[in-house]
Amino acid sequence: MHLGFIVLKRLLFVTAACALHAGASKLETISVYASRLNMSIQPATLLTEKDLEIRKAYHNADALRGLPGIAISQAGNRGGLTQVRVRGAEANHVKVILDGIELNNPGFGDEYGFGHLDLTGVNRVELINGPQSSIWGSDALAGLIYIDSSPVENISRIDIAGGSHTTRDASFTVSRLSEAGHFSSTASHLSTAGTNISREGEEDDAYSNTTLHLNVLRKI
Repeated sequence: MHLGFIVLKRLLFVTAACALHAGASKLETISVYASRLNMSIQPATLLTEKDLEIRKAYHNADALRGLPGIAISQAGNRGGLTQVRVRGAEANHVKVILDGIELNNPGFGDEYGFGHLDLTGVNRVELINGPQSSIWGSDALAGLIYIDSSPVENISRIDIAGGSHTTRDASFTVSRLSEAGHFSSTASHLSTAGTNISREGEEDDAYSNTTLHLNVLRKI
């Protein structure tokens, strides 16, 4: 009697173990990835180097004008406070990233001022409308703007321009691509005497901006 009870107990144990194994094999596999790239289900609006050339955009805010859901407000002349809003949200609800570096300034209300951002050397601008906070954080509540200066071809280029109000604009760009990676260097300078936006006085609002940008990638 005692021997039969032991055998029955072992049979029940084996049966339960088999049942658990069968149930475990039917569990859904869940994979978690740390990368945030290609995680948004919302389509992106893309501006390539050719699009930027067609738009004659030398200032980042100029390139974004006319894109879906974008509203731009600029106080005064070039260099003045320039805010970009997406879908009617505030400017600090738009995350701005340049070559993987977040530009939103915590000391400026977590928004980014577009007044000084030069497009020289930029080859790609992406806009994703809609909430992206689950991927990019609270600054991306209304959308994301990604600016990429990674070179797409070998270039040695000099641009010189001038205009009214003693405006002078010059830039130099050199980029090289290889199987080992890429290299891109850009230097630009803009200066203008500006105009008087005030209804009183005769003081012009001059502006000067010198930008140096380096993008290097070495594959290991």
